[in-house]
Amino acid sequence: MGYDRKGYDREGYNKHGYNSDGYDRRGYNREGYNRAGFDRDGYNKEGYDIDGFDRQGFDEYGYDRHGYDKDGFNAQGFDRTKRNRSGKKASDIKRTIKKAEKHSQKAKKELEKKSFSYSLVECRQGMELLTREIISHYLGESFLSSDLCKNINTCVHHNLISEEDAAKLHQARMHCNDGVHANGAKTYNQVYFVNKMLEWLIETTYSIIENEPQ
Repeated sequence: MGYDRKGYDREGYNKHGYNSDGYDRRGYNREGYNRAGFDRDGYNKEGYDIDGFDRQGFDEYGYDRHGYDKDGFNAQGFDRTKRNRSGKKASDIKRTIKKAEKHSQKAKKELEKKSFSYSLVECRQGMELLTREIISHYLGESFLSSDLCKNINTCVHHNLISEEDAAKLHQARMHCNDGVHANGAKTYNQVYFVNKMLEWLIETTYSIIENEPQ
């Protein structure tokens, strides 16, 4: 077989079997990737196929083609039987949210009456319910603590809430702690803030079940 002055045969390949662009007769370069960036098995350098799934069938976020992770849960935290890691369905979570909403309603009434300590007690009970619900849903009951502070920290540690939102929840929690002591008098604005954080937590928990059948 003859080669021209640049070292290529009549078909445009050198003695190593590559053309001037660095690809062999089958269209792969020396690293084994074609022009689209995929190897002979159809995976790119990051290990994903053209649809974005690795050799085990999971995408970069850890979900398969049907939307479930290696443990069988989807991004919303439910498995194929529509149950979460604690065995609860969306309807069970909704009942917990309803309980928290009742605490929120009572807290608002106490706030209107300027019964700040009672309002804070209701808020704390609602916050405790919902932080536990979020943790048990996404992580399982083994991650739960009886301490609200620890549960908030668990939420942020596992990226269930942002650091900014966790800081606000801690602030609300401390207002609740101060409110039960005689020397911990609170202002209307402080108690109002705690009420708003409970409302935020209710909305956050609702987002878990918004796309799931009740």
